[in-house]
Amino acid sequence: MSMSTGGSTDQWTGNSSRTLGAIATSIAFCFLLLAFYLIIRYIFIQRLHRRAAAAHEPPKLGLDPAVIASLPTFTYRKSSGGCSSSKQEELSSTECPICLSVVDEGEVMRSLPNCNHAFHRECIDVWLDSNATCPVCRATADPYNPSISVALTALPL
Repeated sequence: MSMSTGGSTDQWTGNSSRTLGAIATSIAFCFLLLAFYLIIRYIFIQRLHRRAAAAHEPPKLGLDPAVIASLPTFTYRKSSGGCSSSKQEELSSTECPICLSVVDEGEVMRSLPNCNHAFHRECIDVWLDSNATCPVCRATADPYNPSISVALTALPL
């Protein structure tokens, strides 16, 4: 009889260790499944935030490159007596107000039609890429939309 009692004890001990092993395996699998779910959810939320941020980027404040290219250019010539172009007469100084370099003869200049200020072409092109106004008087630089120009003459002194 002792054999059957001992055999049944071994049988229950064997089953309980198998049961504990199955429970431990199930718990480990659940933790792995939960970790996988959390990682996938994190990645999804990050992508969602990136898309939302990309959709709400601030608008570009500068002018369109086609508008910048359409602004008039001229080659700077020092006036020699009487005959000089109107753009050269409007160029009040021989310095570029952006880079503060002296304007040398033969350099390509760009003037803004709404205020007639002149600059090195490279300097004003970079400025207008991120700003839509004249760096000197803040008048709008867009010749196709002068209605939003800053009217400095209307301000009381």
